[in-house]
Amino acid sequence: MTLDMFGLMGAYAAGSSREAAMSAYIVVLVILVCSYVSAHVLLYGLTTAQVSAPDAPERVERARKYLLIFATLAATVAYQAGLSTPGGFWLGSLENQHLAGDPMLRGNHPYRFMVFFYFNTTAFVASLVTIMLLMSRTVSRHGFRSSALWVCVGAAMVGLMGAFAAGSCRSFKTSIYVIALVGAVLLYITIQSMVFFSEPVKDWLHRAGETLQKCLKLDELEQRNQQQITLSNQGNGDAYLLLKKSRMYLLLLGILAASVTYQAGLNPPGGFWQSDGTDGYRHYLAGDPVLHITYHRRYMVFFYSNATAFIASLVILILLLSNMISTQGIKYCALQVAMILNLFGLIGAYAAGSCRQASKSVYVSVLVLPVFLYVGIHVLVFMLEVSPTWATWRVEVREKLKQRMPEWLKNLLELEEHVEEEEEEWKLEKRRKLLLLVAILAASLTYEAGMNPPGGFWQEKKSGHVGDPVLNNDNYRHRYLAFFFCNTTAFVASLAIIMLLVNRKLSARGIRSYALRVCVILVLVGLMGAFAAGSCRKVKTSIYVFVLVLAVLLCIAFQVALVVSGSLRRLVDSLLSKLGAPLEEDAALGLRVSGEGDECSLVEDEALVLLEEKQASWEELEEVFSVFDGDGDGFISPLELENVMRRLGLQHDAGHGECERMLKVFDRDGDGMINFDEFKVMMQGVV
Repeated sequence: MTLDMFGLMGAYAAGSSREAAMSAYIVVLVILVCSYVSAHVLLYGLTTAQVSAPDAPERVERARKYLLIFATLAATVAYQAGLSTPGGFWLGSLENQHLAGDPMLRGNHPYRFMVFFYFNTTAFVASLVTIMLLMSRTVSRHGFRSSALWVCVGAAMVGLMGAFAAGSCRSFKTSIYVIALVGAVLLYITIQSMVFFSEPVKDWLHRAGETLQKCLKLDELEQRNQQQITLSNQGNGDAYLLLKKSRMYLLLLGILAASVTYQAGLNPPGGFWQSDGTDGYRHYLAGDPVLHITYHRRYMVFFYSNATAFIASLVILILLLSNMISTQGIKYCALQVAMILNLFGLIGAYAAGSCRQASKSVYVSVLVLPVFLYVGIHVLVFMLEVSPTWATWRVEVREKLKQRMPEWLKNLLELEEHVEEEEEEWKLEKRRKLLLLVAILAASLTYEAGMNPPGGFWQEKKSGHVGDPVLNNDNYRHRYLAFFFCNTTAFVASLAIIMLLVNRKLSARGIRSYALRVCVILVLVGLMGAFAAGSCRKVKTSIYVFVLVLAVLLCIAFQVALVVSGSLRRLVDSLLSKLGAPLEEDAALGLRVSGEGDECSLVEDEALVLLEEKQASWEELEEVFSVFDGDGDGFISPLELENVMRRLGLQHDAGHGECERMLKVFDRDGDGMINFDEFKVMMQGVV
């Protein structure tokens, strides 16, 4: 690890600058930061070893995990930005002016380049020092208590914001917007620091927060939310655990959104001019964004949207990493606003920067319309909750909608109420985490691919419009269109998944229904189609990709058919029955599992009736399986087995742990549950 860190620092010092003085700055900065942190941590550890009580291990480990994820991605984007300076590099040398490989930004905008370099270097070094501190649990614990780690994290955030403000634009007018956003975030960080070091400021802000809560009636909202969380987790979970899980999801989303918007801001779509010139009445310099001249309005929409998404992502990170007002209603409102701004910023930047024609932007807008509608409804519901005086009006509107809504639509929208047991909640959280990780990764990949499509951009006006995608010409137009539409579909579907999963109630209903499954299928199909269209240029080389994509699509279609069509499932079972051994004639009327010298007998009335026949068919056995499979997901969990026992009055004979042990005997794939194939083996192997 030490060699890795010093190797990264050495490579950054050598590759990010062309002068010895700038490389020396990096080395000196590393030495100063490491010396400060080491002295601060050691001094604090020695002076407080006998006074302060140790922090809770769970709290330290959780904060350590969050900061490690943030520092890793911050170091990654800062390293890439330092080696790939915004504006590009000179392709040729010019005597007494520049050499080939020198940054264009340094020649035409020297002060802006210096600001970008120093801020980006500060972010990179602070992130690496944070990672090194977090590798040791002892040092990280003292670092948290002495605030040394928080200083490094704050320096990394300030460095990223300063580098973004300096490197993402070229004129003072466009810099004002970013500077204003960065100033607002820096003001918030300053207030947080004053709260940490000054008790009077902390008390004053606490009183101001209480007054604001009373004016907006957020205290009542927070009490209702706490009551709902307590009721929904009564007897099987801790409300703090739920808050921690949601915090982790939002943190991952904020980090990855900040990463992709940082890269897109420093390297905007369309590339950079390779030489000075004029286009009509606009004059440009080498290293300026091409899109700013050729599609001025489109570039401005992209710039403001991307900058808004970047700053909103940093606000999400600051709110989630700060514990000063972690459970207050004001922070809840701030997270809601930051999430909405982040979403709108990403969508606006993608719609403006991924295409050059208005028709394609309209396609993106039509796709994101459902997402905008969802966000609007979410904001409306939130405002209704914030204003309890509208409660009567809200109830009346709900009743009128129920009366006028068609019966088929009501049946489609209304889902059966589920009492979330411990096992079911664990399964939902597991699926939610997996789907959210897939959606965040897909959104990041598709956003970057949309901003920088395969083939690059035209640099001259000979064969195409400068700044337009090279792939979008007469020879590969259909291939580019296939890539664009597939990539856009995957991007919008991934954003829809993220918005559904952030809301816990909607995520539970979406997982139980087919809404999220449809979105996941759209994401996977979109990614595969975009890769097949954009990764090659000839039909011969495309055949292999298309064959693989077709195989995956057939597999997905088969899985969907198994879920939707019961007749197809019975057909598969009949084919399996011809390949497997027949059921034993004397199949037991219940099931008995023996292990470790003791045995437990489980009998279900419905299963007893269905298994009275000597020759039980697969259809009957499937009905027996459905009796135990309470939620209909195709698996028998220990909790479902325990529920059957409870209905039979056998809960005292075997508890949850005993049911887990019993199912483990026939659990061949080790997932902790029994599927239908394992259930058939279990029924055949009954003693």
